[in-house]
Amino acid sequence: MTIVCKTCNEKRAHRDAIIHEDYAVCASCFTYYEIKNGKRSSKSLKSCDVFTVRVKNPEQLEYAYTEWCRALELGKVLVLIYDIDYIFHDWETMDNERFKFMMRESKKSFKKLSDEMRDTIIRKQPNFDVENYQLYKQYLKDYRSMQKY
Repeated sequence: MTIVCKTCNEKRAHRDAIIHEDYAVCASCFTYYEIKNGKRSSKSLKSCDVFTVRVKNPEQLEYAYTEWCRALELGKVLVLIYDIDYIFHDWETMDNERFKFMMRESKKSFKKLSDEMRDTIIRKQPNFDVENYQLYKQYLKDYRSMQKY
């Protein structure tokens, strides 16, 4: 199946794009939006293709969760990044069920994409040393195993 990218108007194979109900976007035209400093941008959230939440401390989780749910409703690809430095010190008070929900939804949002697209999205995350989707799934699994101690 061939699609036309809404941004560059080029024809692409369906495995090389994120396909939404009324449009598609190719890998070279993805827009990324990451929550920074607790500031919200509804315009950026609506226009992005990939939504990233980078949680550095438990206090950010409440705000991040609200934005995450909005992105989920909009059908965005969801990426969750946690800061490992805080895991053993500050995170005991965090709502683990909410965080686990975010992990599950992140993996679900990748299901409709090809392997090449999954790897591209993960590889293009700034300041994130995970190289592909399989390693990203392991990264999320590692968080769960750390919480058992």
